[in-house]
Amino acid sequence: MTVESPTPVSLSSINTNGKVSFTLPSFSNWGILKIGSSVSRPLEIDETPEANFQFRGTGGYGGHRPDKVNEDEEIKENYLYWKGGNHGKAPFDIPFIASDDKQVESVKLYYRFAAKEDEWGNWKEFSTTVASGKNVSGAISFSAPEGEGYYQMRIQAIDNEEQTEVVIGRDETGYGFDETPPSPPLNLREAKHQTGHWIEDPSSLVFTWNEASDNLSGAGMANVSIGTDYMNVVSDSLSRGTNSWAVDLSSLEEGERYKFVYRNEDLAGNWADSNTVFTFRYGSSPVLNRENIRVSEGSEQLSVSWTNPSDTNFSHVLLSFRESGDDYGNWISGPTSSDSTTTSLDISGLENDIPYEVLLTAISKNGKFGNEIKVAGTHTPSSTGPLYILKAIVSGGGVIDISAYGNDSLLTLREKIHSKSGIPINNATIYLGSSELDTLKDAQSLQSLGFEDGYQLTVLENGNPDAQSFAQWQYTEFGDSKSKRLPADDYNGDTIPNFVHYALGISGDETYDSENLLEISYSSKSITIVYHKNSNANEAIVTVEASVDDGKTWDTLSNIGMYESVETVGETQTVSWRFSEGSYVDMLVQLSVFENY
Repeated sequence: MTVESPTPVSLSSINTNGKVSFTLPSFSNWGILKIGSSVSRPLEIDETPEANFQFRGTGGYGGHRPDKVNEDEEIKENYLYWKGGNHGKAPFDIPFIASDDKQVESVKLYYRFAAKEDEWGNWKEFSTTVASGKNVSGAISFSAPEGEGYYQMRIQAIDNEEQTEVVIGRDETGYGFDETPPSPPLNLREAKHQTGHWIEDPSSLVFTWNEASDNLSGAGMANVSIGTDYMNVVSDSLSRGTNSWAVDLSSLEEGERYKFVYRNEDLAGNWADSNTVFTFRYGSSPVLNRENIRVSEGSEQLSVSWTNPSDTNFSHVLLSFRESGDDYGNWISGPTSSDSTTTSLDISGLENDIPYEVLLTAISKNGKFGNEIKVAGTHTPSSTGPLYILKAIVSGGGVIDISAYGNDSLLTLREKIHSKSGIPINNATIYLGSSELDTLKDAQSLQSLGFEDGYQLTVLENGNPDAQSFAQWQYTEFGDSKSKRLPADDYNGDTIPNFVHYALGISGDETYDSENLLEISYSSKSITIVYHKNSNANEAIVTVEASVDDGKTWDTLSNIGMYESVETVGETQTVSWRFSEGSYVDMLVQLSVFENY
């Protein structure tokens, strides 16, 4: 008898010398019972169903998923396979197989999600797929319900007796989902030339860049080319992780504009848009570059100024602009200057508090473009104008810091100085450099007057007999400089001790010409002053005093640990003070000059 048919069936037999021989039927489970004995009805066993993901093998269809396999062509390990790009958008199919000794009724798919790798959430049921049969196969359409990120999955079969497969405690497969294209590489440079410039010899260009970035799957290969708007001169495919490209160009057309185009994909198969990352024109620039380009920030506009070098081929300037944040974004053509003598233009109609980049291009008389000059930094129109942190040297009152905005009026600055110094507005004379700020310009903005962040002012109270010489010599902060030559153009010198913080000014005989003070230099151990005597003076006496309490009290350097040496060559005298001992922090230095006639 069988499990399926437990009714006994007699088998034909042959009795030979007390032995019975018979042929067994074809069923696999069998036993022998003595005739006349009894046996219990056999127990019926119903196995639990099983389900698995089926990416390979007979009946498998993995959607071209190239799983890692071992020598037996079986999946070697679970790993994340990326979807979202040309590997398949969401939803995508996940193939499965399921079996049961009686009948599979349904298959459930579970997943857990991580926006960042290894930061997994809880397991969730995604779907139930109806099935029917002992051996079934199919596919579950997965929609990546939590968006871009990492998904781990496991599967469970249920049979017609509602028996469920025992689910393992870990994932059985995984997918990454990334549908965002990668970014182009940043900081792309050519070894010897700047983008937008003319190149006379492009026979050996070498480009380098930072590694491209991607939000999830990682940057992959890239296609690159150099050509014009209508044809490529050279093209190449770069493998993942390649951050340079050397190319030899020949047979280019004189004056033609060429562009380096870069397009890359990520590991999920998302292709970025083509980006023009470098441009050049072949040949020599027909016009000289503009010089001393500056940008001032106003409300809803940027004011650009420059200096025109002597150039008979120059016609006018074209300004272009774009919002910052995209190194390869398109430039918007802006205003053009009216003629070759114009030295400033306004870019109007901009949005306040949005940073912009500015491009200046000189145009020749025959309409050819010169080098495209990108002005350094970003420039942000603002209703207040840029923030300036200013220092003001108040005669007899030390140093004060003042915060002001570019659109503040000069009168507003005077009010701020009065608030901090106590000098009445009408009694204060303010110098920027050696120029007095004219009260007739009180209504003008600081930006229109040429102010910049970090400027230093001299504030004198009217009636101060030393006002003229104090302002002419002017305050200089030596914290970052090497040394100062008057007027204040830098030249190489020794490192300045950080405790020599301020030099406040010259006072003394009002007939002394401060232009005769040629040089002040600082080293790690000394202060040196070089000056001319006035031609009608017998001698000039220079006294240097220092204050270590922010200008409250002053003493000569020799009394605070320095000694003096004097050298005279013709009409030039050099006075040096060397540090002999002591340690000073934020020392203020004040010079006095007296000439004996």
